[in-house]
Amino acid sequence: MTIEPLAAQPGVAPVITRVETDDPVVFLTIDDGTVRFPAAQAAFQEMGIPASWFLIDEPITAEPGFFRPLLRTSQVESHTRTHPDMRGLTEAQQRREICGNADNVARAFGRRPVLFRPPYGLYNADTQRAAAACGMQAVVLWEQNVNHDMVGFRRRPELRPGDIILMHLRPQFVQELQVIEQRVEAAGLRFALLEDYL
Repeated sequence: MTIEPLAAQPGVAPVITRVETDDPVVFLTIDDGTVRFPAAQAAFQEMGIPASWFLIDEPITAEPGFFRPLLRTSQVESHTRTHPDMRGLTEAQQRREICGNADNVARAFGRRPVLFRPPYGLYNADTQRAAAACGMQAVVLWEQNVNHDMVGFRRRPELRPGDIILMHLRPQFVQELQVIEQRVEAAGLRFALLEDYL
């Protein structure tokens, strides 16, 4: 396994959309958690795909038990308390959103997050400083996103080793999970846990 270290700047969390690695792996990330249903949980467990779950406060508070069985192959990371556009907040407000969410994740799941995803993928320099102040190693964006049976690409229309993939827990989750699993397999890649490569 070859891993490039994250670019470090004191007090600033780097922004990543992929990880430089020679391993034939991609990284699944799943946002929000506001839509929860047994079929999604069952499909995810059955497929055994490792993933990083970026959860807001509502699902953590409302139904932490939904996510606990998934943590055999996954980790929960920070996605803010209330899902705001971070660019409209001061650095102190952003810190409250990120640190408060991280505290809730730690209380619910016994591990403090080390990665942060800004809602909508929107951030500014204050976000990077606030994330670092809350102990985040990186601000995590994505290269691909899954929407129904379509896979959208940020830069290049292909899956490459080290790419980060975005999904949301929503009614079509099971269908989307099957779509991305097939695309990853067809590309000769496999899923790995992002936290293992950072």
